[in-house]
Amino acid sequence: MKPTGRRMPGRRWESHRDEKQRSEQPQYTTTAATIKSRVKPATYFAARLGASLNPHGSSWQVAGLCPFHSDAQPGSFKVNVITGAAVCFSCGFRAGDVIAFEQALERCSFRDALVSLETFATARRHHDS
Repeated sequence: MKPTGRRMPGRRWESHRDEKQRSEQPQYTTTAATIKSRVKPATYFAARLGASLNPHGSSWQVAGLCPFHSDAQPGSFKVNVITGAAVCFSCGFRAGDVIAFEQALERCSFRDALVSLETFATARRHHDS
């Protein structure tokens, strides 16, 4: 028996009910590129980690203790205040940008990380004005 519905390129068979459910879900228009442009890595890491970072200093800066393991030696966790990348030389944690860091820190999906960072950017914009 052939499935009902239509075949989307690169997707599974979908029924008309699946299309209706997907159209009822909230649509987020904020893209990852927009979030990255609105969230300054130095501000984000300073707020999330309580670290004092210099946005005009060296790109890689020590950001205190790693939040992903019981770290006792400051200096092993570094963040890049330009790209938002993060690395811990003790546990091996690596994140390429603030979105990946937020996903790992909150243990959430990509979409949830975008929503969280959008909220952070909006709050910072209102706080700074």
